[in-house]
Amino acid sequence: MPINLEVFDTYIVLVLGAGASAHLGYPLGSRLSDNILKSTKDPAAPCFIHLREMDFSEDLISQFHQAFGRSGQPTIDAFLEKRGDKFMEIGRAAIACELVKYEAEPPLTVRQGNWYFQLSEEVTRQIDRNDLSFVFVTFNYDRSLDKFLHDFLWNTYPHQAESLERHLPILHVHGFLGYLEHETDRKPRRPYRTTDSLEEILASSKCIQVPVELDGQHSQEMADARRAIHGARRVVFLGFGYDTTNLRRLGIYHPMAGLRWTGQDKYFGTAYQLPRSTTEELSAASEGRLILGDSQSTIYDYLLKENCWKKRG
Repeated sequence: MPINLEVFDTYIVLVLGAGASAHLGYPLGSRLSDNILKSTKDPAAPCFIHLREMDFSEDLISQFHQAFGRSGQPTIDAFLEKRGDKFMEIGRAAIACELVKYEAEPPLTVRQGNWYFQLSEEVTRQIDRNDLSFVFVTFNYDRSLDKFLHDFLWNTYPHQAESLERHLPILHVHGFLGYLEHETDRKPRRPYRTTDSLEEILASSKCIQVPVELDGQHSQEMADARRAIHGARRVVFLGFGYDTTNLRRLGIYHPMAGLRWTGQDKYFGTAYQLPRSTTEELSAASEGRLILGDSQSTIYDYLLKENCWKKRG
């Protein structure tokens, strides 16, 4: 069901890339790829064993490992987007096998360096003003933000939580690792925890949408994301890599289609460890409309310094 943006007077879209979950230990694209390559090479690795128990043949696992390793693609998503075909299902399963290892609740409650707590403070201020204004667009498969926000709302505002949660939509534009336990009307559901259950891992993998599946026929979440970004007062990128393909899919930048970072005082974002050449290219492409933080600031540091999600006027 499409999200209802009419409930907002003005709103801010937070666009989350892989770096947005890094503070919880989740691997970035390159490390996730390395982990998958290691685990599909070693028959004794838990992921390799799980894949065999899911009825992926040893020959297919070997073919997948060799093709991915030799492809020169920087991430598993990029590889599957180019190849797809017979490797689509095993690729999804391998991603799920690796990512469920990081679903642990204790890191979510650590406050130091955890930008989710900065988010909860801002959400609290907005609730006090009766002015909730966040829409989340995430490229991540993990469910850490979903879990954190649910726990925060239900333990802080138990009598309002259900309504508040509806006013904080999270759009997983590339899919996710299944619905959380409280989403009783959805399937597949799984608690936020690590698991060795083959059924749970395989079911979770089915909820992952490889980017190639979105072209031409965008998912509802991607369509909602484009609509939200188009009407947003502000768009803030956190832990995002500014890949041109993803910017095109979001309807932000695509010169051939006439999309060129429209709007003033609208686009802000982190630039942690981004090369200077990349930031210069982004500045030129956006005609200065994308305002980036410095390359040394994590998301936590960036939010301490900037007032990028504060509404003006």
